[in-house]
Amino acid sequence: MAKPKIAVIGAGASGLTAAYQLKERGYDQVVVFEADDVVGGKVRTHFHEGRPYELGAVWVTKDYRFINGLADKFGVPRFSAKPMDLIDHKGAFIKTPLHILGQYNPMTLARAGLNFWMTIRRHPQIRNCGFHGFHSDFYLNLDELSRKYGFTPITETMAPTMSACGYGYYEEVPALYWMKLMSILFDFGLRGAGLFGQLRSFEGGFQSLWSAVAKELDVRTGTGVTQMRRYREGNCEKVDITAGGEQHTFDKVIVSAPLNTARDFMDLADEEHDLFDRIRTYKYIVTLASSDQKGHAAFCRNVTPQRLGH
Repeated sequence: MAKPKIAVIGAGASGLTAAYQLKERGYDQVVVFEADDVVGGKVRTHFHEGRPYELGAVWVTKDYRFINGLADKFGVPRFSAKPMDLIDHKGAFIKTPLHILGQYNPMTLARAGLNFWMTIRRHPQIRNCGFHGFHSDFYLNLDELSRKYGFTPITETMAPTMSACGYGYYEEVPALYWMKLMSILFDFGLRGAGLFGQLRSFEGGFQSLWSAVAKELDVRTGTGVTQMRRYREGNCEKVDITAGGEQHTFDKVIVSAPLNTARDFMDLADEEHDLFDRIRTYKYIVTLASSDQKGHAAFCRNVTPQRLGH
C-alpha cells in the first residue's frame, strides 16, 4: 500500500521535526512549505561581524536528548557555553547570582524556592509534553500565579533569562508556558553548580541545526501557502494546497505555521473559527547589542523585594 502524501506547512522547529520523524518512519512523500527564504522559524541566528547572535533559542543541555541526537547525526558542532550575565542600567555586566543576592536575602529565596518546588510536586504533569488538563490557576499569567503560590522571588530572578530566551514577559504570558522551562532551570540550580558546565550552544548558531535537518528533507522555502481546501474523494480525505502559485494535492496536512496566520489560508469550520478567534499575541522585540564580553547576556530588571508597579 502506497504511503500517503503529506504536506507540512511551516519550516520552524516543529514543522521540520514532524517532517523528519515522518521520514524516519518510512513516509517518503512529505513536502514542507515555508513562506520565508530560510528555515528555523522563531529559531533565528543573526550574524554581525562574523559572530552569531541568537534571536530565539539559545542553549541546549544534555537533557535535550532529541536535539542533541539531531546535532550528532548531522554533525552540527556545539561548544560549552556560559549562563547569561546581566546588564544593569549603567551598562555594567553582573553575574546573575550576585544580582539575585542583591535583591533578596537567602531566607526569602529559600522560602520561595520551597514553594516553587512544592508547586511542581503537586502538579508533576508540568514536566510532560502538552498544555491540556491543568488546573485553571496555570492559565493565569505568571505574575498572578507566583503571587498566589508564594514564589514571586523565583519568578523575578529567572525573568531576565526567560525573557531574553524569547518567553515574553511574565506579567502577560500564561503561567504554564513559563513553568515548563522554569522547572528545568530550577532543577539545574538544585544540582549544586547551577547552569555551569551544563549548557551547550551551536558554533554556527542555533539556526544551523535546523538548516542541517532541512537539507535532508523536501523543504521549499520562499513558497508560502495561500489557500488550503479539505474535501472527501470517495472514502478518502484529500487536501488541495496552493503554494507559490501552484496547486498540489495531498492526503494529509500538518499545519505548523502560527495559527493566527494560518487562518488566512485555511478553510476553517465553525468550531475552528471559534478557537482561532481566541488567539492572542503579544509584540516581542529583540534588541541586538554587541560588547567585548563573550557569551549571552540579558538586561536585568530593577526589581526589589517589594513588587514594583509595572
